[in-house]
Amino acid sequence: MVDGVETLCGTNPDHRSSTPSEADLADDDGDGEIGCVDSDDDNDGVSDADERICGTDERSPDSVPSANEVADYDGDATLNCADLDDDADGRSDADELSAGTDPQDRDSDDDGLSDGREFVLETNPLSTDTDRDGVQDGTEVGLTSGTVDTDAAVFVPDANPATTTLPRIGDSDKDGVKDGDEDTDGDGRVDPGEADPLDEHDGLRDSDEDGLVDRDELAIGTDPRHKDTDRDGVEDKSELDVHQTDPTRADTEGGGMSDGAELEAGRDPLDPADDGDRSLRNTDNEDSGCASGAAGLGFALLLGLVRAGLGWGRHRRFN
Repeated sequence: MVDGVETLCGTNPDHRSSTPSEADLADDDGDGEIGCVDSDDDNDGVSDADERICGTDERSPDSVPSANEVADYDGDATLNCADLDDDADGRSDADELSAGTDPQDRDSDDDGLSDGREFVLETNPLSTDTDRDGVQDGTEVGLTSGTVDTDAAVFVPDANPATTTLPRIGDSDKDGVKDGDEDTDGDGRVDPGEADPLDEHDGLRDSDEDGLVDRDELAIGTDPRHKDTDRDGVEDKSELDVHQTDPTRADTEGGGMSDGAELEAGRDPLDPADDGDRSLRNTDNEDSGCASGAAGLGFALLLGLVRAGLGWGRHRRFN
């Protein structure tokens, strides 16, 4: 064996037992370089070193790792094919595949929290809002920025990270109003006109000053920020306590006239038969007929049940 060849192949020319192998001396791809000095023996575009890491045959062009396998997604100097956690989010690739999250996306749901941290917090890494309260998980725990994989078009940074709410409990202060109904823009900060999701007393606030506390309005389905939810000319409280009409429906009995117009004309907003002059009718409900009238009666029954449950007038606080 020529000493120069042994030197190229890294064997010792002074020791008979140290000689290059046949594979080291072969030129598998015919590029004029013997195997021991050819960095890509099979000329498949992947280095022999990377093939050895990924477990493919460095001398066979039919055995080649994929481009993703020889990439390094998280930049930790370990090829994806050998990296147990490709995105370095704290969850193994195997666990992510089992859970349905993306092993090459640190934040599968783009709520600012890495998939690994969501596992620790026991939030849902596939839902931006685990407790469905209208505020994202990352916002609730006080994040002002997400991971490098978080979609900025989805994530809502916390505008006041000094305060945090509970991402697994929809009503953090247990005042009967969901966090997102208090922090209406879901940015983690109490803005003018908003309630505080950490103040157990402000569920009794009456934001629109119509005589109905916000918590009760949310339970009934009326808008706590507008005195006349259905815009029929009659305030919500009057509809409930005086006229027994539906404050979420402009024409409670569906006769064709709005409740306000009927009351102004001296008619009964619960009787579809007396709606009379079509010029005064609410044309949006022209075809509602008796079915809508039945809906109005159904609302009265529902209202009674809601009032009983809320302890109407006592403003009972939730424990």
